Amino acid sequence: MESYPLIYFIKPEGIISDWEYFWYQIPYGAPGILTFFVGVFLSYFAFQKFRKSDVDNKIFHLNLTISFISFGSVGLVLTTRAWIQDVNTLVFWNDLLYFLVAPLAPTAFYMAYHMTGKQSKWLLYYSYLCWVASFVLYFGVIIGKGFETTIFEFPFGKYPRGSSFVRPWGILAPLGYFI
Repeated sequence: MESYPLIYFIKPEGIISDWEYFWYQIPYGAPGILTFFVGVFLSYFAFQKFRKSDVDNKIFHLNLTISFISFGSVGLVLTTRAWIQDVNTLVFWNDLLYFLVAPLAPTAFYMAYHMTGKQSKWLLYYSYLCWVASFVLYFGVIIGKGFETTIFEFPFGKYPRGSSFVRPWGILAPLGYFI
């Protein structure tokens, strides 16, 4: 029996146009679009719950809404990293979209605090610490120093390096999840 090699999405070597790059990278970016729509869909329902909830649960549902929007925005960030070849354009979109991504960590820690019956004050304080890191990230993006033009290149996209304004957020969020 004759075997056929499995050829996955390989872009050709050398310089290709932005449009060709986009077409070769579609399979890597498409799941991010789906993630974005799921995030928007879930945030809509969380916002409806926010509007109807009592005062005690309003903060939780607001955090849930923001968290879903941030989750969906992560999908858009991953899509842009897969589909955009020009580094300066990629850095611009990362800076812009990270305004929506940054609240993901603090809202997640606050939701964990709320879902554990508000027993662990550590989760609440870590949420505050992540908000501080998010505001540092916002400041860096506003002054134009959020992401650098140095990139890490993978077959599934280009990842711009975060500046010293983004790194505290990038370290605190996963560190809290592991702790």
